[in-house]
Amino acid sequence: MRILAGLRRPDLPLILIVLAVGAALALFAGDSSPQAQRTGDGATAQPDIAGEPGAEFLADPSPALTRCLLGDEVPGGGAGLPTDPGELVDKASAQVERLRELRYSHPVDARLLSPTELQDRIAELLKDELPPKAVAREQAVLEELGAIPSGADLMALEGDALGSQVIGLYNPDTKELLVLRSGDAGADEAITLAHELEHALADQALDLNEPKGLGTADGALARIAVIEGDATLTMTRYAIAELDVNELGSLGSESVPGAERAFDRLPDYLQRELLFPYFEGLRLNCYEWLTGGGWKAVDRLYENPPRSTYEVMFPVAYGKRKPAKPHPGKPGTGWKPVEQRDLGAAELSWLFAAPGGDPEAALPDPRRLVTGWRGGEVEVWQRDSERALGIALVAAPGSGLCGAMSAWYAAAFPSDQQPVGSRGDVVEFTNSEQAAVLACHGSDVRMGVAPDRSTAARIASL
Repeated sequence: MRILAGLRRPDLPLILIVLAVGAALALFAGDSSPQAQRTGDGATAQPDIAGEPGAEFLADPSPALTRCLLGDEVPGGGAGLPTDPGELVDKASAQVERLRELRYSHPVDARLLSPTELQDRIAELLKDELPPKAVAREQAVLEELGAIPSGADLMALEGDALGSQVIGLYNPDTKELLVLRSGDAGADEAITLAHELEHALADQALDLNEPKGLGTADGALARIAVIEGDATLTMTRYAIAELDVNELGSLGSESVPGAERAFDRLPDYLQRELLFPYFEGLRLNCYEWLTGGGWKAVDRLYENPPRSTYEVMFPVAYGKRKPAKPHPGKPGTGWKPVEQRDLGAAELSWLFAAPGGDPEAALPDPRRLVTGWRGGEVEVWQRDSERALGIALVAAPGSGLCGAMSAWYAAAFPSDQQPVGSRGDVVEFTNSEQAAVLACHGSDVRMGVAPDRSTAARIASL
């Protein structure tokens, strides 16, 4: 995934990583959904899938995921790992080729680094490849959505987390492949190596350069889910096929110091964003592998990636529609745009799962609530020290997305927050700091949030 998950921009460098937490949770997961893993909310909610291929898989994915993760391999049947790092790289490369049914065009230069060496390299990437102005714009969006605390330092938040979380990376631009090594190479290093070797293999055989025409942040995240889900599936098959019983039992025993604590300190939204490509990407890859013809179906995801995270979350929708591009109204004179980008189904579900950053305030079944998403956009403006937020969504008829937005806002900004009026499909909120207007007409759902009611109403296009 992109080295800084919070920067949802399609024009940034692609650095593919594996996380200590993400890898550990992904292995042998019955339901790979991060929402289900962490809050118990979402394996079963789907759009209308009656009669669709794979409907049984989506309704109850656990048995099918088990078949997908196991393949034809026998758990614990491996012959043991080489102790020499060079031999481990050579052997793992051949094993990944066999499991993934692709071939390297040239050998991969993989290096196993100490924790200090890997953290230093990550710090270089963060410094060299993340424009501060882009980080500031994304921070403004997340603050106004209540996804991160006001005044939080987004760069520091994710930089600190990634410094403790990243246990391997592959850079398609430089072709560097790095894996964390603490002491002798063991099972944890081996599966991380397999994950990153699959990225290198896919880069050589399928091309990781982004296809033209995706140009949205949500589309970029969907494509990263394809790539990370493929590597997670291959890594899991590798572990099952190539590790012996003792090595399988030792997985996770050499945990990265402080990794879980650093992850838990992240706002809930950022936790979900970090895990999304691994869990939901794994589900998508397994769905295609089981219903579309094995690895050839997974290969086609690279050539024609999903256009939105909605297609990742609900694979029956893959390739069936382009996301709509709605736009909120404008706040009026004196306001300058800060950031404008799409608002995808995955991001909306993360907001619903922790309104105002609080998982205890979660709406019931966030995954089900976004099944009606058909497109979205978010925009932030600034006037002197004040900010305004606009959200525009296209909703499927009868989906209840309008009501979900009303419930989300009330939960995300609860201080003295009460609806002050409701006129048909218009709901207004106010407190001592801001006003919000939610207007729903047919498939259009628009919300304006501003320091005063008239500005919020203009954004909601009233």
